[in-house]
Amino acid sequence: MEEKISVVIADDHPAYLEGLKMMLRREKNIHLIGEAEDGLQLLGLLTQVQPDVIVLDIHMPNMGGIEAIKHVARLYPYIRMLALTMDNYDYMVVDVLEAGAMGYLLKNAGKDEILEAIETVYHHQPYYSRTISFDTIRRISASGFNPHKNTKLVLSETEKQIIHCICKELTSKEIAAELHLSIHTVDSYRKDISRKIGAKSMAGVVIFAIKKGIYKIV
Repeated sequence: MEEKISVVIADDHPAYLEGLKMMLRREKNIHLIGEAEDGLQLLGLLTQVQPDVIVLDIHMPNMGGIEAIKHVARLYPYIRMLALTMDNYDYMVVDVLEAGAMGYLLKNAGKDEILEAIETVYHHQPYYSRTISFDTIRRISASGFNPHKNTKLVLSETEKQIIHCICKELTSKEIAAELHLSIHTVDSYRKDISRKIGAKSMAGVVIFAIKKGIYKIV
């Protein structure tokens, strides 16, 4: 049986919300288990259900998406979050990643990209809207944003190899095959790396790698 991804949506735009719900309900590998109209409703809902992935709008009343992401990241660190917005601004991408989301998707994305984004963050991989690309990541890496606070950090060669693979968007299975490690070992490394560098998501690992020269964008 194919594994289903449980999803909660938070968005205050009725038309967009209904369209997204309708689309997700048609997907065999998606299980929509709840919806909220703002961040406060979302936090209330999460006391009853904990999804694999939350798809949430950045601009919502009462409690906006950035604040909601911070609360969810602190209370439910195992839940992956995909931020939705109409804003294609570098600073917004930084805010979303720093808050703890794993993906950033523009609302004009089509069905295929939305499903790809949900599946990507579900597998603990960062996802950036196709219109953002690594050009924005390059500019972010040159900015003041830095998820890592320890200037004396020392990484092993294996950790650097795994970080490089993460930046190439390889899955744990693919990394294991490339480095001749078990998937369990790779997953352990990923957790240790995130904790060591202070990154709240794999997206934070990518930005860290670019800033430290571990990964270079060609």
